[in-house]
Amino acid sequence: MRIIKAKHNQTIADIALQEYGDVEGVFFIVEDNPTLLGITDNLHPGEEIQIRDVRINGPMKEYLSQNVIATAEKARGEGIGYWKIENDFIVS
Repeated sequence: MRIIKAKHNQTIADIALQEYGDVEGVFFIVEDNPTLLGITDNLHPGEEIQIRDVRINGPMKEYLSQNVIATAEKARGEGIGYWKIENDFIVS
Protein backbone atom coordinates (compact mmCIF):
# COMPACT_ATOMS: atom_id res chain seq x y z
CA MET A 1 0.00 0.00 0.00
CA ARG A 2 1.03 3.56 -0.60
CA ILE A 3 -0.51 6.89 0.34
CA ILE A 4 -1.47 9.71 -2.00
CA LYS A 5 -2.98 13.10 -1.21
CA ALA A 6 -6.23 14.27 -2.76
CA LYS A 7 -6.05 17.40 -4.84
CA HIS A 8 -8.57 20.24 -5.08
CA ASN A 9 -11.97 19.13 -6.45
CA GLN A 10 -11.03 15.44 -6.66
CA THR A 11 -13.61 12.77 -5.98
CA ILE A 12 -13.06 9.15 -5.01
CA ALA A 13 -13.97 8.18 -8.59
CA ASP A 14 -11.31 10.58 -9.94
CA ILE A 15 -8.66 8.95 -7.77
CA ALA A 16 -9.85 5.46 -8.75
CA LEU A 17 -9.44 6.32 -12.44
CA GLN A 18 -6.09 8.00 -11.85
CA GLU A 19 -4.61 5.22 -9.69
CA TYR A 20 -6.29 2.04 -10.95
CA GLY A 21 -7.35 2.98 -14.48
CA ASP A 22 -10.97 2.01 -13.80
CA VAL A 23 -13.82 3.29 -11.68
CA GLU A 24 -13.99 -0.19 -10.12
CA GLY A 25 -11.05 0.98 -7.98
CA VAL A 26 -13.55 3.06 -5.97
CA PHE A 27 -14.38 -0.08 -4.01
CA PHE A 28 -10.70 -0.67 -3.16
CA ILE A 29 -10.40 2.93 -1.96
CA VAL A 30 -13.49 2.76 0.24
CA GLU A 31 -12.46 -0.64 1.63
CA ASP A 32 -8.89 0.46 2.40
CA ASN A 33 -9.84 3.84 3.89
CA PRO A 34 -12.35 3.27 6.70
CA THR A 35 -12.65 7.00 7.45
CA LEU A 36 -14.42 7.47 4.11
CA LEU A 37 -18.12 6.80 4.47
CA GLY A 38 -18.91 5.96 0.88
CA ILE A 39 -18.18 6.41 -2.78
CA THR A 40 -19.96 9.77 -2.94
CA ASP A 41 -17.91 11.39 -0.16
CA ASN A 42 -16.28 14.71 -0.89
CA LEU A 43 -12.52 14.75 -0.45
CA HIS A 44 -10.57 17.63 1.01
CA PRO A 45 -7.34 18.83 -0.62
CA GLY A 46 -4.42 17.11 1.08
CA GLU A 47 -6.56 14.30 2.50
CA GLU A 48 -4.48 11.12 2.61
CA ILE A 49 -5.82 8.11 0.70
CA GLN A 50 -4.35 4.60 0.88
CA ILE A 51 -3.87 2.98 -2.52
CA ARG A 52 -3.28 -0.71 -3.24
CA ASP A 53 -0.42 -1.66 -5.52
CA VAL A 54 -2.62 -3.13 -8.27
CA ARG A 55 -3.78 -2.02 -11.69
CA ILE A 56 -7.15 -2.87 -13.11
CA ASN A 57 -6.54 -1.27 -16.50
CA GLY A 58 -2.85 -0.44 -16.93
CA PRO A 59 -3.00 1.46 -20.24
CA MET A 60 -5.87 3.64 -19.00
CA LYS A 61 -4.07 4.30 -15.71
CA GLU A 62 -0.96 5.39 -17.62
CA TYR A 63 -3.00 7.69 -19.85
CA LEU A 64 -5.00 9.28 -17.00
CA SER A 65 -2.10 9.61 -14.56
CA GLN A 66 -0.43 12.19 -16.82
CA ASN A 67 -2.89 14.86 -15.63
CA VAL A 68 -4.87 15.63 -12.49
CA ILE A 69 -8.43 14.44 -12.76
CA ALA A 70 -10.73 16.66 -10.67
CA THR A 71 -14.41 16.58 -11.52
CA ALA A 72 -16.06 17.67 -8.27
CA GLU A 73 -18.26 20.71 -8.56
CA LYS A 74 -18.76 23.32 -5.92
CA ALA A 75 -22.26 23.43 -4.54
CA ARG A 76 -24.10 26.33 -6.05
CA GLY A 77 -26.27 28.64 -4.00
CA GLU A 78 -30.03 28.55 -4.24
CA GLY A 79 -32.59 31.32 -4.37
CA ILE A 80 -33.30 34.39 -6.42
CA GLY A 81 -29.80 35.79 -5.87
CA TYR A 82 -28.37 32.87 -7.85
CA TRP A 83 -31.00 32.37 -10.55
CA LYS A 84 -30.29 33.27 -14.16
CA ILE A 85 -33.08 34.40 -16.47
CA GLU A 86 -34.03 31.70 -18.99
CA ASN A 87 -31.84 29.18 -17.18
CA ASP A 88 -33.21 28.69 -13.65
CA PHE A 89 -35.75 31.49 -13.64
CA ILE A 90 -38.24 31.25 -16.50
CA VAL A 91 -39.99 34.45 -17.54
CA SER A 92 -43.48 33.79 -18.88
